[in-house]
Amino acid sequence: MVRVSLEKIYCKILFWGISGAGKNTAVDILYHMAKNKEENDGVDIRTTLPNTRIPLIPDLGLFFDRGVFQSTKKENVYFHVYTCQGDPNLSTKWSKNLFRGTDGIVFVFDGQQSKWDENVASLSFLKQITAGKLLEKIPLTVLLTKVDLPDAVKPTDVTELLKAEGLLRDPIDALSAWNPVIFDANLLEEPATNAYKAFADCAQRVGMYQIIGGGNAPTSEKTTRINLVIPESLKSEWERFSGEVVHASMSQMIRDAVREYMKKMQQSKPEPESNAEDTDSSALEKMIEKIVSKKLDAMLKKS
Repeated sequence: MVRVSLEKIYCKILFWGISGAGKNTAVDILYHMAKNKEENDGVDIRTTLPNTRIPLIPDLGLFFDRGVFQSTKKENVYFHVYTCQGDPNLSTKWSKNLFRGTDGIVFVFDGQQSKWDENVASLSFLKQITAGKLLEKIPLTVLLTKVDLPDAVKPTDVTELLKAEGLLRDPIDALSAWNPVIFDANLLEEPATNAYKAFADCAQRVGMYQIIGGGNAPTSEKTTRINLVIPESLKSEWERFSGEVVHASMSQMIRDAVREYMKKMQQSKPEPESNAEDTDSSALEKMIEKIVSKKLDAMLKKS
């Protein structure tokens, strides 16, 4: 789970998939985009250490990658990114070791039709390793690679597979708001921005799970719902601002401030009939609505 040490917050994101799917390439792209962020607009992380390729079973050529990235919006937030070859025919022990402490998963789906069965087995293995925690406690994002191939798997095919595996819920299900997003990419194309977008999507979900859900997928009752009509001319700026809100929500200092605010609210008012969790959720929602409204007003004045 998310770890806090010396006022720094550490999140672990695991890129999971079969051999040759593009896990290592995706993390390499993430590293180079972060390292040269001045050339890549919208990249909100920087590198802190070089990517490391660590041998697990050298005789088999089996490695995993490790990269460390720092948020440029909240500099006390760090992301530890790992790759893991999700092959049920290999050792379950080292897969469990690599998975330990994971906060979010990017499933790298090999888009070759010939690899379909291997992808399915890898997804089933992931469900086994996570012990039924996918979606409920661990957010999932999908990066579909090799989409440039003539017979490439389509996103709709992956959608159907996720449904069959119980990882894409019906709209009436409380977890449907956290259905995984599928990012398709040709990782050999410059720039392969969807590799970063898949990471960013997973990182944002981790923040929402931790802050709003307390380590679980936030329910619809706890998730702030703000019905806003965003003008087309402001969508780009709004997306950037919403990303800042998610990163800011991960700040331990803000979390402590919100807790203190809730305590004062409870002390200054009579005990409500509803439980404290509902009170906290309602008060936090009003605070966020107020912040968002002010930001939109400022954005509209600039336009």
